[in-house]
Order: sequence, then C-alpha cells, then structure tokens
Amino acid sequence: MGGPGPRATPTLADGAVFTASASGVLQRLKASTGEVVWQQDFKKIAGREPPMWGYSSSPLVTGSLVIMFAGGAGDKGVMAFDAATGQARWSVACGPESYSSPQLSKVLGEDTVLMLTNDGLLLLDPPTGKVRLNYAWKFEGYRALQPTVIGDDVILLPTPMSEGTRAIRISKKGDQLAAEDLWTSKHMKPDFTELLAHKGFLYGIDGSMFSCVDLKTGVRAWKGGRYGKGEAVLLESSD
Repeated sequence: MGGPGPRATPTLADGAVFTASASGVLQRLKASTGEVVWQQDFKKIAGREPPMWGYSSSPLVTGSLVIMFAGGAGDKGVMAFDAATGQARWSVACGPESYSSPQLSKVLGEDTVLMLTNDGLLLLDPPTGKVRLNYAWKFEGYRALQPTVIGDDVILLPTPMSEGTRAIRISKKGDQLAAEDLWTSKHMKPDFTELLAHKGFLYGIDGSMFSCVDLKTGVRAWKGGRYGKGEAVLLESSD
C-alpha cells in the first residue's frame, strides 16, 4: 500500500532533521551527517501498531519541543518530546486514527496546535499540551488532510466520503475555547487535496470533481473537471 519509505515530510530545525517512519519511529538526525541523535518508537511508548497505511504525521517542531501524533490508548494520543534530548514532555488523549499532522496556527491571536483525527479536532497549548478545545466530530473512515484556518477564528475540517467539510467558529470562554458550527457542505469531500480559500470562496476536489463552495455558507457555486484525487495549486497573484 504505497510502497517503501516514509509517508511524512521531514522537518528541519536547529541543525537537525526530524523524521517519522511509517512504522512509528521518530528520530532526530544530525543534518550534516545523518547520525541518529535520539529516537522514540511509538510501538513501545504508545503501545500501538501503525495505522493501516502507516504513520503519516510529520513532526512539528515548536519552541524546544517536537510534537507528534502517536494514536496510543489513554493519554498517549498526541505526544511532545524535548527536541534536544528526546525525553517525553507531555501527552494527551486523542482519536486513535489519523493521517494528518500536528499543525501550529494562530487562533484568536494565540499560537495553537491543531490535531485532526477520526474523533474530531483538538486545540492544544503548545508548551504544556493543555487541551483548549476538544471538538467532537467522529468519522468511521480516515482523515488525511489538515484543518484550514480562515482569519483568526474560523477553522475548516475537511472530511472525505459522505461527510464533507465543516466550518466552525472559535470563541473564548475564560481560559478555554468554544466552537460554534457554521455550516457543513456535502459538496466538498476531499480525500487528499488541501482546501484553497480565495476571495470568499473555497476550492478543492469533491470526491473526484473540482469544486467551489461559498466560504460563508458552504453552498456550492460550481463544479467541473473530473481530476480524481490530485492536488490543486492557487496562483493567487494572477487570481
């Protein structure tokens, strides 16, 4: 299923290469030589076998931490390690299946880690792993895309097959965050194509057709062109 090799993009930071293998081994390598500085194996520390198509999450390096989806039971869902030593720093529970990556985004002006899984969306405080929001939207299939942040308070959750894409608005309640459902569009069901937002509209592959929906309402504006599950690139400067 996909051949040998990693499914995740290596991350370059502080003279190091952080890699994640399909079998669940996270490594810090010296960028100049490839020498292994440290490694962690999710089979051992998270107690689980790789997902059906292998671990696909790319390492997120932020501050002094490297953050990864582990998908283990209990609190071994998302795990953070000291980037220099590989020592575990924090871990939190999340859905057991995901081919997405931890993502650092500004939400309401604050640095936030977003993690999309089959259970929904987690919003975490990067240094501590504190759960700011656990937005439940369970899905029996796989989620392999990244959440899309619009402005500083709207997040799009792309989901394939019959579920489609949902828009939620984030607000503050004390030191926690809350989510309001804005719309769910069954006319944007991407498997692998990242969503493109441009001038009030959202573009992507709906199943196998290139499609466009209104960003405020989720209503389809048009569709056309059967391109399968390929990617799309926005040339924003030429509109």
